[in-house]
Amino acid sequence: MYLTHCYKSDSRSKADHIEALKAQGTKQHPLWIPGVGDAKALMVTEYDSTQVIELYRKAGVDINTPDKAVEAGVTDLYNRMLTGRFKVWSTCSEWLTEFRQYHRKDGKIVKVNDHLMDATRYAVRAALSRAKLKPTEEPAKVPVFVYQEGHAGVGWLGM
Repeated sequence: MYLTHCYKSDSRSKADHIEALKAQGTKQHPLWIPGVGDAKALMVTEYDSTQVIELYRKAGVDINTPDKAVEAGVTDLYNRMLTGRFKVWSTCSEWLTEFRQYHRKDGKIVKVNDHLMDATRYAVRAALSRAKLKPTEEPAKVPVFVYQEGHAGVGWLGM
């Protein structure tokens, strides 16, 4: 898993967030990247959170709510880092800054300036179930089976 871009904003505008997501896509498929998102922190009720996620979906964002397991998520991320299965590009300076400040006090994770760490944990927990390949800009070339008349009993391998 590669972390290639970071996006962090104080804006509450869904339009701003959607445009930032589109910037990571392609011309033909601006919102192809699946994701997980947590709207609960900004909401008053559980219903509000669900409604915000639905607004993103209606705008074309492929988004699910996250598995917010803290200890399991931190363990998953740590194991990926130890085994070389999670890499962060050096251009993700905001993420690297947060990562350097991420720590525990009295055995508990300190919840200060950790939004990118939370988002990373959500992404790692959802990685296998949400991952997909980038769509190509050109239509795929489909192989075509060609049958030659007069070669009865000969299959496509010449057998």
